[in-house]
Amino acid sequence: MIEDAPGEADHPAVALANTRHRTGDELADTDAAAGWLRRRGHPVRLDEAALARLVALRGAVRDVLLAAGTGTAPAPAAVTLVNEAVRAAPGADLLVWDADGPRSRHQSAAGSPLADLLGAFAADAVALLVGPDADRLAECGAPGCVRLLVRTHGRRQWCSTRCGDRVRAARHYARTRDAAT
Repeated sequence: MIEDAPGEADHPAVALANTRHRTGDELADTDAAAGWLRRRGHPVRLDEAALARLVALRGAVRDVLLAAGTGTAPAPAAVTLVNEAVRAAPGADLLVWDADGPRSRHQSAAGSPLADLLGAFAADAVALLVGPDADRLAECGAPGCVRLLVRTHGRRQWCSTRCGDRVRAARHYARTRDAAT
């Protein structure tokens, strides 16, 4: 099991986006996804259709979070998918992305347990994008790592100690190799 990136405990959307990482996919099949959800406190039963919805939402959430981190607009389909998931959850904020960037708009609805869970992930993405942590959202700076993090301080660049150690070891190796030649 991979350690949580900074921000995953506070933002389930970041945790969902990080289920696909350099070493694997925690939503690879229904058993893996159910295990990941259970570890996060969501004992929801999944069939193949539910897994497909969860994986699609992960892609959309990742797209909107990365877009915010880079200052670009996400794919309209990603915003639509996030909003569809939010609409299925009771009393959630919808993501509105216009020329001024992300903002939220509240809407109430009722849904199934799975829809509520997906809506909670999507609503957290909206809250993160329009909240005080939005400017601290970043992609891990380690080469080959695709995980997101919420910076705990301005200089934080890596999602985990492992990524930081890998980068520092590579830098040290490059310095010692260059010094030897």
